Amino acid sequence: MATISSTISLRDNFTGTIDRILNSINQTTAAMDSLENTMSSPVSVSGIEGIHNEVEQTTTAIRNVENQQNQWNDEMQEGADQASKLKNMISSALAAYTGISGIRKTISWIQDCTEAFNTQLNAENQLVTVLRNTLDSDYVAQFGDGGDAAAQALQAEYDAITAKASEIQSKGIYGDEAMTAAAAEFATYFSDTDAITTMMETLADYAMGMTGGGEIDSTAMVDYATNLGKIMTGSYDAMTKKGFEFSDAQKAIIEDTVTQQQIVETLGEEYVDMTSDMQAAAAISQVIEESWSGLYESMSDTPEGKIIQMNNAFGDLQETIGGQLYPYVILFVDAINDNWSTIESVVNGFTTALQFVMGILASLMDALFSVAQVVQDNWTYIAPVVYGVAAALLIYNGYLAATKVYAAAAAAAQWALNAAQAASPTTWVIAGIIALIAVIYLAVAAYNHLTDSTVSATGIICGVIATAAALIWNTIIGLINSIIQLVWTLAYGIISISEWVTNVCIGGFDSFGDACANLIGNIISWFLELGKVVTVIIDAIFGTDWTSGLESLQSSLTSWGKNETAITLDRSAPTIGSSIDYSDVWNAGYSFGEGVEDTISNFSMSDLFGTSDITSATDYLDVYASDISDIADSASTVADSVDCTEEQLKYLRDIAEQETVNRFTLADVTVNQTNNNNVSSSMDLDGVIDGLTDAAKEALEVVAEGVHY
Repeated sequence: MATISSTISLRDNFTGTIDRILNSINQTTAAMDSLENTMSSPVSVSGIEGIHNEVEQTTTAIRNVENQQNQWNDEMQEGADQASKLKNMISSALAAYTGISGIRKTISWIQDCTEAFNTQLNAENQLVTVLRNTLDSDYVAQFGDGGDAAAQALQAEYDAITAKASEIQSKGIYGDEAMTAAAAEFATYFSDTDAITTMMETLADYAMGMTGGGEIDSTAMVDYATNLGKIMTGSYDAMTKKGFEFSDAQKAIIEDTVTQQQIVETLGEEYVDMTSDMQAAAAISQVIEESWSGLYESMSDTPEGKIIQMNNAFGDLQETIGGQLYPYVILFVDAINDNWSTIESVVNGFTTALQFVMGILASLMDALFSVAQVVQDNWTYIAPVVYGVAAALLIYNGYLAATKVYAAAAAAAQWALNAAQAASPTTWVIAGIIALIAVIYLAVAAYNHLTDSTVSATGIICGVIATAAALIWNTIIGLINSIIQLVWTLAYGIISISEWVTNVCIGGFDSFGDACANLIGNIISWFLELGKVVTVIIDAIFGTDWTSGLESLQSSLTSWGKNETAITLDRSAPTIGSSIDYSDVWNAGYSFGEGVEDTISNFSMSDLFGTSDITSATDYLDVYASDISDIADSASTVADSVDCTEEQLKYLRDIAEQETVNRFTLADVTVNQTNNNNVSSSMDLDGVIDGLTDAAKEALEVVAEGVHY
């Protein structure tokens, strides 16, 4: 706080200096008055000496002012130096932050290197494990009968496969770690190392053909290796679907049921003495390479391929660096593990301070929730009103915003639009619907409270909406069917006449009277058909079945006079759709709304994020019981440290808001007055007092304005 105290000291010195200047001016004025009085009488030696003394006092006062000014300037310079130091301190803090950011980037880079090394190491470990488990005894016998023959065989297989992986990477875009992982997969199908390396080359072309270019990670490469390896189990269908056809001879080679002649004809004489695995690998490669031979190298030679090859080179560099850094990373991890108890103690100490802060916050929250509880207890009455008012205001403000866009031209147009808006039926209808919903919620809440029921207001609203939608649907269906029925009435008459004429011709009536009776019945039935134009609408809207009654009556009328040989044509009018049962749709709507209401009321954040109950704090009492006393003893120290840190941070924040500390320098106050006059009367002193006063005032104005920079 040195800067603040320096500022106070400067202010005090400035005030004192001004007071002394004014006192000196007053003394000078008094001396001049005395001099004038003296000059009005005969001049005496004592009078001259008094004037001399006054002038000396004035000179001394001015010198004191100059000394104070110099002291003030020195203090201001010291304050500027302190500000400069503080500025350097802040710059150092910023540099430290930049350094921390650089450290983070370095750590991230180290992690990338170690992860690249891990990827390579994991692929190699997997390969070694698979090779060890599938090591062929005949292959081991090639290295002798000693105890280290198996180890030599394993090393030879590993070296050959990893060398092939590196060779494939050097010719294209696939990394050696991906090819090594694929080789481990091939080793589960082939026991011959040469077969595995042959399949690795085939895999490069196969993967390139399947993807059309681009980088492939280890997982995808293993999947492609599995596709090729499954051929050894007789799975040809998947490859056939991809366009690869295997001949009978090639299948026999793969299944190890081939004859020597087939091997010579299919693969060549050089494959006769090779292992069955190598022969199968050659057959598989033969099929793949028929379409995609050399595809890996040609696609890798594209601009994209060259970029991927460069990235692979960087990846290899990271693998190398990661392997070199790993011992030191482990050393760092061991240091943390060895001092974990100390880290826990420090963290526990800070945790206690945080618990105190959280406890205070919890108390404040309890007080707020106590107030909120009153609102919650009566929310069923408050919510409908609040939601209704909020919705109405939202719609009203929406209309205001819309009308303001069109009303920017003139105030008169704005007034007209506002008036039209207020009179708009749409506005009042929407507001009425919102008010009705609010009333429903309020009424249901009151009903549930008074009768201890669980009626869902949302269910009622959804039920009403669903029923209204069903009513609209039924009305539309009724109108359409009514129009169809009206058009069908003409067809009904034609069908009736055709039926009656046909029955007359085929002897469907026993007598002339029966024929007349049937004709009368058809005429009456036609009039009833007209009535169905109305009944289909009524049935669709109200769920009645009047149309069926009319159809039954029509059937009785059209059967008059007919005998067993008579025919009856179908005269039913076509219809579209069917009406919806209101009770069903009401129940469905109510159930939906009730479900929505239950979902909202029972909503839990744990359901959203899939969290579970955390362990109770009491479960840790036994573990940390011995540390409680130590934590309690250090709590006050931690609190003091926190207070000090907060004070320092506030100081830094206030200073940082200024680009630099304002510096203020007061100009020297110097009054130069040279008199070479002979004083012989009071007339000789006219203007002297005024001149000194004006000079002093001008100097003070310069002091007051100061010099700011």
